[in-house]
Amino acid sequence: PVAAVLNFGEAVNSKGADFRPLLSPNDPQRMYFSSVRTGNTGCDRGGSCGSDIYFTELENGDWQPPRRLSVFLNTIQNEVALGFGKVGGQLYFSRGETLFSGDILVDTFREDVTERTLFSTEFSGPMRAWEGDCAPFFFNDTILLFASRRPGGFGGLDLYVSTFSHGEWTPAQNTGPTINSPYDETSPFLAADGRTLWFSTNDASRSIGGLDILHTTYIDRTLSWSPPRNPGMPLNSAGDDTDFVLPPTGDRAFFSSSRKEGQGESDLYLALFDTPQKEQTETSIPAAFPLVPAYREAVAGASEAELAPLDIFENGGPVEFSPLFYLPSGELFPAGMRDLRALAQLVKNWPQAKIILAAHCDAGDPSPLTGQAVLQAVSDSLRRWGAPLGSIVLRNAGAAYPANEENPAANRRVDIFIANPAELPVAVRFNEAAAAGSAGAFFRKAMNSLFYQVQVPLTGGAVLDDLFRLYPDGIAEQSLASGTFSFGVGMYLTFEQAEQWRRNLAGRGFPQARVAAFVNGWEISKEEARQWVELFPNLGEYIGQ
Repeated sequence: PVAAVLNFGEAVNSKGADFRPLLSPNDPQRMYFSSVRTGNTGCDRGGSCGSDIYFTELENGDWQPPRRLSVFLNTIQNEVALGFGKVGGQLYFSRGETLFSGDILVDTFREDVTERTLFSTEFSGPMRAWEGDCAPFFFNDTILLFASRRPGGFGGLDLYVSTFSHGEWTPAQNTGPTINSPYDETSPFLAADGRTLWFSTNDASRSIGGLDILHTTYIDRTLSWSPPRNPGMPLNSAGDDTDFVLPPTGDRAFFSSSRKEGQGESDLYLALFDTPQKEQTETSIPAAFPLVPAYREAVAGASEAELAPLDIFENGGPVEFSPLFYLPSGELFPAGMRDLRALAQLVKNWPQAKIILAAHCDAGDPSPLTGQAVLQAVSDSLRRWGAPLGSIVLRNAGAAYPANEENPAANRRVDIFIANPAELPVAVRFNEAAAAGSAGAFFRKAMNSLFYQVQVPLTGGAVLDDLFRLYPDGIAEQSLASGTFSFGVGMYLTFEQAEQWRRNLAGRGFPQARVAAFVNGWEISKEEARQWVELFPNLGEYIGQ
């Protein structure tokens, strides 16, 4: 959540339009931006001014009055700073008769005339700035996102993406209907994880007024975007909120806004977050979303030996796990075998890791015990690769928690959970397969918080099959350390709900039924519950039962 939004004040903002903040890649105390203000190089006698590029520096906690860049960059035309090369040696900027058309140029960005070329080089890429393509964002010098009204889009400005490969930029591809609408989408910003995209839209169904800042996440497993979310106020307003960028720390954001309490037509603002945005402090493999399809194809076509993640933990992470998807026959996809090998290596390196593997099947599968066979194959593989199994728990949730009711393939999966990630010296990320609002999303949320089950000890697959028919939302559990089985009914968020079902089961011939409490998917004793009761007050009822 956004804790506060601060205007840069009259020391930086003008009565005109101040926009397009850019953070220096080499100096965290310097910010560049573009401005249409009195005194610019291109002001005429009537007082009409074009846009020039400025910078301001943070000194002793205050942003200093901005300084205009040299005449090598600012001319009588409109100049707008667009972005930097990865190491900061190049500046991308636009120059044109208006703010909405012109050329995109690349400059060496050196003020000393002896160290720079006299003329800037024209950018050779898929953007057609002279036709109105705008708001480019450059990611690692190899990914370009921009807004365009070109034919074939969904209406208004759409976001497009291109990659630099084999010495040239690929034809731009529309980012699709999840992001784009019949209205305008502009100002893309791709976070360091290469999966989280921030952008602005004036789609009335997603905006509280004017252009609002939204964010969405690319899901590698499904090659799709999550529904964009509006962070709401105070980040957004009734005015136009655009040009969102995050610094490497992820603890704040810079953007421009035309909200009515500003100094001029549009002002520069600083947003402070309660906690750093994790997408800006993490990296991914592959580096960015356009590279995922080819990467997945390469991984899926590799042999099991080629997929062994021998060096995956050497750099301290982050390590990324996806659900282990399997075929109706019960065989894991090759990409799932890769993640399973990585999991085996993790457990070998850090045996203290508490691992939960939760299998799900589709409602159309012959039996909820389908997941049981998959879990058996998974545990056999882990054992074969030398992973210590003492801290691994297997759960079979049957078909009760589908990830996507319209896609059976998304439901046949084994979810991976680590109950104590803070105790590991490596950062771990989990890709989400479940659609928002689905039973699968509820399952994952409960597994990362507190829930209760009514557990029944059992033996034999026949009894397990009977219990699944009686209680289709039940979960079968096996401890690999002891080999014992149990069956848990429900995932209750309060002790009172669980206790009610315990009495129900006791009256149906299961007098040994008991309420079990789980934190982060791991069962805890009453003594351990006392350590969690401050965070989860409902545990007080469990402790006092």
